[in-house]
Parts: sequence; C-alpha cells; structure tokens
Amino acid sequence: MALGAGLISIEGGRAVAAPALAGWQSASPDELLELWARCFAAALTGLFDGEEASEELEIGRLALTVLAGKPVPTRAELARAISHVIIHAGYELYQTFTRGFGVRDPAEVTLELLAAFGAITDAPVRRITPLGRWALSMIGTRGVSLLGSSDDAKEDGTYQVKIVLQHVRPACWRRVLMPASATLGDLHEVIQIAFAWDGDHLHGFTVGRRQYGDPNFDFDFDEHGITLAAAFARARKPITYTYDFGDDWRHEITLEEVVEPTPAATLPICVGGRGDAPVEDCVDDELAWIAFDKAGINTRLAQLGSGAGGRSTTS
Repeated sequence: MALGAGLISIEGGRAVAAPALAGWQSASPDELLELWARCFAAALTGLFDGEEASEELEIGRLALTVLAGKPVPTRAELARAISHVIIHAGYELYQTFTRGFGVRDPAEVTLELLAAFGAITDAPVRRITPLGRWALSMIGTRGVSLLGSSDDAKEDGTYQVKIVLQHVRPACWRRVLMPASATLGDLHEVIQIAFAWDGDHLHGFTVGRRQYGDPNFDFDFDEHGITLAAAFARARKPITYTYDFGDDWRHEITLEEVVEPTPAATLPICVGGRGDAPVEDCVDDELAWIAFDKAGINTRLAQLGSGAGGRSTTS
C-alpha cells in the first residue's frame, strides 16, 4: 500500500522514503483521499492476482456495487451475492477472483479488505459507508490510473540476483548480474548454466500466486512475457524456480540490489557462488556433485549472451 501511494520506494533492496511521505501529515483532505484511494487500489491488486490490474479493481468495484444496492443482502447471503455478480461478469474475472485462496471464501476475504479500509462497516452488519460510495465512484471513473506510476517497473538497471538451491547441504548458491529487462525465460537459461543442469526436464517459476513457464506445457503465464523488473515488482517474497518436477530441485531467487549499469555485452555474468551442485538423474538415488566453477560458468554465459548457444554441461 505504501508503494502504491508513493510513500516509499525500493532502492537497492531497501525501503526508502518517497516524496509523498514527507508531506502527508499536512496534506489537505482531498490529498489524503487521493492517498487513501491509491492505497486501496494497491491493496486490491495485492489481494488478487489477475492478468491485468483492471481485473482486480473491477472485483472491488463489483463488491461495492452489491453493497450499494437496495436491498442489501443479509450477512448469510452477502458473500454469495458478490460471487454471483462476479461469475456473471465473465469467466476470466471469476478465475482471478477465486485463484489462490484455498478453502477460504474469496468473497469473505474481499469483505474483510473493504472493512479494513472503512469502505464498509465491519461485522456483524455490513453496509457501505460514505467512503465506500466515494471509492466506488473513483474506481469507476479513474480505473487503473489510481495505481499511478509507482506500479511501473523500471527496466533500465542491472539486477544482482542470488539463486539458492533449497534443501541441499552444504549450501549451494549462485550470484549473477542480469539486465532488469531480461525475461524469466532468460533467467531459466542462466540458472541451467549456473547449476550445470541439462535442461531435459520441465521447469517453472512461481511469482506471487502466478505460475510461469513454457506455454507449450500448460502454464498459465509465459515466462518470456514478463521481465525481471516486472516479476520482482509483483513478487512480495522471493521468486521460486523449480526444475524437474520429479526430483523437485527448488531454487529461491532474491533481488539483492540494483547495481551500477553494466555494458550489455558483459551480461549475464556470474559474480559469486558457493557449494557443489547435484548432478541430475543420478542412478540408485546416490547423488554425484559438480564443483562450483565460476570461470567455466562465465564462459558458457558469454556464449549464451552472444547468441552462440550450444551450452555444454560441466562434467
């Protein structure tokens, strides 16, 4: 919410004060309402995980519309009424509405968010408030512009990314530099080289509630359709990369910092690492290991960066 309202920004992996933070206590009522609206819009986009931010805002608008109607459904019927109106708004919107909540009723989760923002009264009797009616109008007239420029991912930097292979002892990790404009598909290629994988198995990324991978293998989202800048802006915890869904080699990927620009010709590059990587498909469940070789990794990354292709696996 603070990011959405422009109160903070993320620089070098740290939250720092943004211009709006300094003046909010002396802001006018209209300026405070603007900050509230931007926080509310950001919270909706964080709660749901649609293909477009407009879907998440539309869910909030439809829920408020139900509460603004007459007669207002009773508490027992309210969640059902919200689900019903979203179903009739379209199948894709309903998928966004229900994705990722497990056994929880997404309508109840939505009502909790609305109550937390004062857009509706809290349980046991839920009614739309004047603030909620104002929010309903704002979403209808301004839409995704409520998210402002703070939601735009800058793609002109160089990202220092740490990739940690989980559940391996001793610890095994690699640190690489990549352009912020590189895609998750590009990152997949880098990980394959950095850990000496062969690329013979399926893989996938988890960013928030979304699963990214090769669209030819039933993934909802294309790994080549999202940049690192956009992925890390969306993620609220480290990105997960899983390779070989049988052996389940799971990697946790963290953006450590945005470093000084590096000539594109030198990227991607491995700048550090530790630990031996397991050889995939070992027989008889006895792991073999490949020692960390930064020079060898960078030789193959240079071939990848130049488009030479044909990477080889360290033996």
